[in-house]
Amino acid sequence: MHVDGETTLALGLFGKQPTESFLDHERVADLVGAAVAMSRDEFLSLNAPELAAVRAHVDAEETRFAKPFRSITELVNADTRRAFLDALRSSDGLRLTAKTSVTTLASRNAVVIGENELPAAVDRVLTAYPIAMHFLRDLLVDVINSDMNWAKTENRNSRWDLNLAFHPSAGGRVGNVPVLLVSDERRLRRAAKAAGLPHQVARLDEYGALLTGSRVAERAHILLGSGSL
Repeated sequence: MHVDGETTLALGLFGKQPTESFLDHERVADLVGAAVAMSRDEFLSLNAPELAAVRAHVDAEETRFAKPFRSITELVNADTRRAFLDALRSSDGLRLTAKTSVTTLASRNAVVIGENELPAAVDRVLTAYPIAMHFLRDLLVDVINSDMNWAKTENRNSRWDLNLAFHPSAGGRVGNVPVLLVSDERRLRRAAKAAGLPHQVARLDEYGALLTGSRVAERAHILLGSGSL
């Protein structure tokens, strides 16, 4: 089952498993395999229902993601924009971003979180998902600083980039293998750098270069927290 950032936070903070179904990796992998094995027309004809379901899921998720950002854009005006930007860019801006994420998720999952419990929850999010929080703060700054058109694909796609931002983390590993996110998305790489974890995200060409000589071992050494370049 595909796990996104919201699911990860809900499980880790509140022990909640969202009920809505998600695309699972096996289903998508089967579609990719079929696309490679046959002609385009044949693939589209034989897999039309599955592709329609994927498209509907993507559209629904992107619409849900864009809704609160549209609301923020509507609330901000020339008089309040500077105050919002100063708050997000301040030393407490990242904590404010994490706090908003925690309270929003708690409300969505019908969880009552007390003021005395909130600081610890925020600390856990900032420690576990620094790249995701930097990504989200960066996105909020752009939303407030300009009127982003959420009908545009590149803006709606931020939903999936934010999801990816939850995967790399300091010391993160699967089966003792360090997690390296491969992406050319500038906001993701900028967030990793701002979080002090620039080696957690690699461009596609950089990743290709890593697959030669001793570079894989060197990067693994860095990702596991044993050293730095």
